[in-house]
Amino acid sequence: MRTVVIAFAFLAAALVVACAGPPAPAPVPATAADTEPGAAEEPRWRWTDYEIVGQRELTREEVASHLPDLLGQPYEADREMVGACGEALEAALDVAEASCSWVTFFTGEAYLLAEIVERGEEWRTETPAAPEGQVELATPELVATYEALKEQLWANYRNGVEMGENSDAGHLDYREPQMHAYVETLHAELPEHRDNLLAVLAGDADAEDRAAAAWMLNWAGDLAGSAAAVAGSINDPNGLVRNDVSRFLIYALPHVDDRATLRALVDELAVQLARPSHGDRNKAIYSLKAVLEKAPDLAPYVEEKAGEWIDRVAAQSILSNVGGTAQEVRALLGEG
Repeated sequence: MRTVVIAFAFLAAALVVACAGPPAPAPVPATAADTEPGAAEEPRWRWTDYEIVGQRELTREEVASHLPDLLGQPYEADREMVGACGEALEAALDVAEASCSWVTFFTGEAYLLAEIVERGEEWRTETPAAPEGQVELATPELVATYEALKEQLWANYRNGVEMGENSDAGHLDYREPQMHAYVETLHAELPEHRDNLLAVLAGDADAEDRAAAAWMLNWAGDLAGSAAAVAGSINDPNGLVRNDVSRFLIYALPHVDDRATLRALVDELAVQLARPSHGDRNKAIYSLKAVLEKAPDLAPYVEEKAGEWIDRVAAQSILSNVGGTAQEVRALLGEG
């Protein structure tokens, strides 16, 4: 197992972070932050509101009445607080599962997330078994470049530096000079390692390496072929891997023409959209939007597979890059 420069985390550590919305022209959530940002020297965020998603019969008000009174206070990354928050929800509500986490936006907003899984919907938390193999990831030099890119990403996010995420060149890139330089190196050298990245993603037991492979596919060429190959990893047992696979798809989907591939991806994205996780919802809804923008004729299939959860997310999420995007997807689908 390699040494990781950045302390990656996901909901297991009660943390998800994302930026506020897609930078034009790329249809992506400006995710400076899909993993753990670390502590900023000066608090940049304040608790803004509650994001409460997943309930079927409970109202938002019923759930919110059991959440800690944080609104307006300076944001603090307090894992004990969110752990206690989830326990309090489970104790107070007759649900199968409840958990809390948080999301921060580049604008300085912080939201406390409450995830509700009501009884009868336990399937939303089910995942396949993790891979058990060992596949060495790329080369040490390329891994180091990738890790340097992610470290620079986090440093910029903590310091409020705009990164200019874009796909102008047909792949994930940044206008921030140092990050762009790292991307140039990865884009030049990763294509010969594409098969290795796919093998890591499909078969390596190390979830951090699987997630890294998903990110590195952005610069490995043949985006359409890679998108077809990663369908089974959209619902990887690890939340960070799921997040990074579907994040890759946001950029890859515009290159996919094969309808069978698109339908297979919709099947997996529909499952991911229902998972009790901000990162899953955020990436799945953007990926479904990308499918519809690429292939509007697949609207009936998307409706059949994901329509119910598109509507639930659109109604419940107050975040522009989740509920707002779900409303855009509903508009692309029509009235349903």
